[in-house]
Amino acid sequence: MMDYLPNHLSRYRMRNNPKDEMLRLIEDMIRVNDLKPNSAGYYYDFNIPDAPRTYGEKLKQVISPIIKKMVHERYNSRIVNRSKYWFHQYPPNTEFGWHTHPWCNLAVVYYVELPEGASTMFSDGRVDAKEGTVIMFPAFLPHRSPKQNSGRKTIISYNI
Repeated sequence: MMDYLPNHLSRYRMRNNPKDEMLRLIEDMIRVNDLKPNSAGYYYDFNIPDAPRTYGEKLKQVISPIIKKMVHERYNSRIVNRSKYWFHQYPPNTEFGWHTHPWCNLAVVYYVELPEGASTMFSDGRVDAKEGTVIMFPAFLPHRSPKQNSGRKTIISYNI
């Protein structure tokens, strides 16, 4: 059953969270592409759009039916196109400031690893999420990834 949050946020908790496999595939992505932390201190692969994303292909198998159902139930619509997947991996004391996702309709975030209190923040509060949670929201909504004091946070995102 889908859980719809106020202000057009949709949330789903995966029963079989593929956390270990996703982390292994992301670590492979970091190693193979010799990724280094950016100036803010976290890893991401958004800026290498042509690199193969094996974690994305695996996640697509798991997440596509969930997102298809969320889009249909929430908006009585269907998915026409989606962007490539990208990951962000935040060590302690790193963050991503307020932003939106232009040139698309919906944003999707899958929480692979999630320390307590480190879920996405919107202007009206923080999303109640745990590892394995998937959220979908209108891409025009300003949101941010707050700084967490301990633990590593890893997400995979894409746009619809």
